[in-house]
Amino acid sequence: YKPIDDEFKISIKPGEYVKVALTKTVYNTLGSPYNQCIENDETFDSDLFRETVKSNYTYREVNCNSNCVNKQYTDECPQSSGGKNICFQNFTENFEYHKKCGKYCPTECDSVKYDYTSKVYRFNTSSTADIYFDTLDVTELTEMPKMSFTDLVSNIGGTLGKFKFVTIYSL
Repeated sequence: YKPIDDEFKISIKPGEYVKVALTKTVYNTLGSPYNQCIENDETFDSDLFRETVKSNYTYREVNCNSNCVNKQYTDECPQSSGGKNICFQNFTENFEYHKKCGKYCPTECDSVKYDYTSKVYRFNTSSTADIYFDTLDVTELTEMPKMSFTDLVSNIGGTLGKFKFVTIYSL
């Protein structure tokens, strides 16, 4: 997993002591037919998908979306453009990445998310940062099917059997 540049930025000013507590959550989502997500070993017909896998070794939708936004910006605001700031402002105001990137960047089935909380203390000495896991426990959220295909067929058959009995009983 390679985080995007802005994902974990914390600024420390001179004379500050910063404590950063991390927590880790692992999400395991069911693939097809339950969700429209991509397993890590699956292939997807998208250049952005392949670029993201190649550069990060593991596919993450957030990285693919970042690549998509960068590609769209480069296409719409070329380096030779004299009005780069105006182009950037128009691009950021009008860009809807779900519409432009959604079909090229599917959601992954298995993902890891790091959350953090930070506290800043002001001192007159040098800047220091303590970064640690708040707890060594990892929260793991796993989707499981409520019933199997066999259970579904059995329930339908049982329900039809009850209706047949009610029909015979009423005669």
